[in-house]
Amino acid sequence: MKKLIMLGLLAFTMLGIAEPHRDNRGVLIMSEDEWVKFYNKDGQNVAVCPVIGSLIMEESYIKDGKKMTHTIDQIHEIIKIFNETLGETGLRDIKGGTDKIHEFYYAGVCKQPSQKEFDLVGSPTFKKEMNRIFETHKIVEEN
Repeated sequence: MKKLIMLGLLAFTMLGIAEPHRDNRGVLIMSEDEWVKFYNKDGQNVAVCPVIGSLIMEESYIKDGKKMTHTIDQIHEIIKIFNETLGETGLRDIKGGTDKIHEFYYAGVCKQPSQKEFDLVGSPTFKKEMNRIFETHKIVEEN
């Protein structure tokens, strides 16, 4: 649990605290509360959603060629540690492994961004990755 909290703080420091805007690199900057709302479904406050979403967003920005706080290898290592931590709780991804737990968890619990939110982020890679995650790990809810 200590690792998850540290990863959460890391994710929030990556993207900063300010009114929603894009900086000179084209990277979205928002306050912590706005990130929580951005990644969580209405009425929920799941601490892991902003962590996972921010990791996916930073990785996407890097792939888009933006200079970020971390390298792609560092992001992959953080995701690996995050997945190992979630795996220790017994969670598995859709194929029974632990490599994609963060994606499976995000698709099942967190919010899929709207087109307006994709436009705010301004990253074609982020939109592509989020759409892939929600399509790959589609959860069918029973009424």
